[in-house]
Amino acid sequence: MIVTCHQPNYLPHLGFFHKMKQADVFILLDTVQFSDGFYQHRNRIRTENGWKWLTIPVERTFQPIKDVRIKNNVLISGRQWQEFHWSMIQQMYNHTPYFKKLTYGFTPWYQEHSFEYLVDFTTALITHIKDITNITTPLIRASTLQIEEPLDASDRLAKLTKAAGGTCYLAGPSGGIKYELREEPFQERGISIAHQHFAHPVYEQYHGKQDGLFEKNLAAIDALFNVGSLLL
Repeated sequence: MIVTCHQPNYLPHLGFFHKMKQADVFILLDTVQFSDGFYQHRNRIRTENGWKWLTIPVERTFQPIKDVRIKNNVLISGRQWQEFHWSMIQQMYNHTPYFKKLTYGFTPWYQEHSFEYLVDFTTALITHIKDITNITTPLIRASTLQIEEPLDASDRLAKLTKAAGGTCYLAGPSGGIKYELREEPFQERGISIAHQHFAHPVYEQYHGKQDGLFEKNLAAIDALFNVGSLLL
């Protein structure tokens, strides 16, 4: 059984869902340290001027992702952050071919629900995108597996894979290149290692018609609203 892991990012990019689709179990790494510099609380959308960050305001403290709280009292351009994010998404994707068809599934998360913890919001959106694109891979939060947290990243991934019943760990391109991932913890547990091979698809972006450019590695909703699928 193939197991893979990734931090629960905000509106993840296509490679995230490609890795999910290749696995039998997808573990959301909510026990690792939150980092401002990554995509756990932010991502990029396409605009008429290239791309723009959408960033969820959070309490920036040294703690695991699962414990990070959203700062719901913070306003962005005078509006509550969820309202601002959704208004930006609407503004930038309203004229794309599939926005009106798919928008109903996203509006409740931005307009009707309130979340205290970042991971609850990001997991809800990840689950929604996976479901509407017919990805059947089950999601498990690392925190529910209750392993003893090692300091070594490779040891943690091997322990999580074993706890989830995996016999093969699917490593992503950023943290899973052979010289970055130690094989010994996996070998000790009888787990093989496979490596994700993802080629980012090129598709027609609505704003690309104006500037003639293609922006890749955006939030997966860019492909969803432009072409109606994740192209995986």
